[in-house]
Amino acid sequence: MMKALRKNYKIILWVLAILVIPPFIWWGAGSYADRGKIPAHAGFIGNAKISLREYRTVYDALYRSLQDLFGSIPSEQILEELTWTRLLLLHEAKQRKIQVSDEEVRTHISQIPHFQKNGHFDPASYQRAFGEHARSFEESIRQDLLLQKLQESITTGIEIPEEELRNEYAAENDTVNFSYALIANDQNQPSAQERYQELEQKIQAGLSPADAFAQAGLNPVATGLMKRNDLIPQLGPQPNLMEAAFKSAPGKLGPLVDLQQQGYCFFWVTDRVATNEENFKSNRTAYQENLLQRKKNTRFYEWLSEIREKTPIKSALSNLKN
Repeated sequence: MMKALRKNYKIILWVLAILVIPPFIWWGAGSYADRGKIPAHAGFIGNAKISLREYRTVYDALYRSLQDLFGSIPSEQILEELTWTRLLLLHEAKQRKIQVSDEEVRTHISQIPHFQKNGHFDPASYQRAFGEHARSFEESIRQDLLLQKLQESITTGIEIPEEELRNEYAAENDTVNFSYALIANDQNQPSAQERYQELEQKIQAGLSPADAFAQAGLNPVATGLMKRNDLIPQLGPQPNLMEAAFKSAPGKLGPLVDLQQQGYCFFWVTDRVATNEENFKSNRTAYQENLLQRKKNTRFYEWLSEIREKTPIKSALSNLKN
């Protein structure tokens, strides 16, 4: 599960970003619907009609929120999909009869630093910020709290066994040092497979990998100690090569790795360093909390994917723009 999480975490971050929208992002959201545009409704989630005001309020808020969080926004298509996804989650919370009391909303707002003075909630600051629009803001906060409760209901009971905790910590913190050389696919030269076999024969005859590479005219690049998710010098992210390196024994020629357009990679591992018990113990608590949250995020994303797949969403909009 965690390997899949590492590959898809950017997508998960987009999804998590729609659960809680920063408070002041909501200011002015939904103005498109206020200008009397058509159609009268945005579409349907199942049999539930979604008004244009509902849709545009979420769309505008997500546009600003994602830009604020990430410095940019995804494509128009993805932004619209995220808007429908948040509306779907609110629909699901309603179907599950999840509720947020007025007291919970008041407590949450009172803890927002901007509305505090000398460490306490300041009604005057709140009134100056929203005035007659306070009710709309409070409902947006209620929605965020609803989605937090929904997420908690989906992810409750998730635990991390000790063995899994140790294995994941090792997978992310063990290091490997290897040297590699690239072979381009050139029809005028011996194939990568042939050159790899020549290297194997030299090493089997007693040469060290370094000497075998030198005799073959290869100039290897030394990576230095790296963790699994580090960028390989001059190559960048290469998960297949990194995985092969971690599986290879030090001092031995590693398997031939196809890097597609970059060519074929020959390598040998010079050193592997496993994380020690002292290091694990000193970081255990923080790592366990982080890993647990990632597992919860993954579980929620998987559940959301299932719900999204089986819930019909029909949009009545055609390329809605700002």
